[in-house]
Amino acid sequence: HGWVTVAPSHTQNTIIDHVDPLPFAHFFHRPMDVTTALDALPDILPEVDTSAVVLSGHSFGSYTTWASGGATYDLDSVAQMCATGDGIEGDGCTAEEEAMFSGDLSDPRVVATIPMAGTMRRSWFGSDGELSVGGPVLFFSGTEDSVGQDNPFDQMGAIDFTWVELQGGCHQTFALGACDTLDIELGFQVVQGLTLAFARATVLGDTTPRTAELLS
Repeated sequence: HGWVTVAPSHTQNTIIDHVDPLPFAHFFHRPMDVTTALDALPDILPEVDTSAVVLSGHSFGSYTTWASGGATYDLDSVAQMCATGDGIEGDGCTAEEEAMFSGDLSDPRVVATIPMAGTMRRSWFGSDGELSVGGPVLFFSGTEDSVGQDNPFDQMGAIDFTWVELQGGCHQTFALGACDTLDIELGFQVVQGLTLAFARATVLGDTTPRTAELLS
């Protein structure tokens, strides 16, 4: 289809070295990884166009999409977590780590986002931080997944927000596919088809009938 897909390797935060709760630094390393990967890509593929990027993320990766897409942090809430260690690994964070959230962790090249199977992280973005995201959002969830069931739709009226909930979808419908409540291939077909249509519409300005029909 002519697209380049980039998957940053999040150091010490992959499927084989994941810890819960997460270390504080992961929350600013994640969007920084996205920016670093986009900065490096033209040196690897000089012909690639990184001026307009669609960013998707699954589970904790959905947080990354909001952060890189322009969601603003609730600094009071971040400071409280930093002081108490609630919801993060260890006893808290350093002053240097806390200060990372005072800057802009977003990337202007991210023009649209696709958070999949991820909850709204009020402890980081507060009640309305996601409303600062800069482009259209395609939000995926599944009815058989406890994550992402906090009904974001009513809270997102101020941004271009589309919520797709898959009947029978589980947490892995959007990743490894291992789900006994929804046919694996059907799940992949729906997610991949809508993702491609969304990317074509947001980056390429595709208004052809087929794309418009899928996104209607």
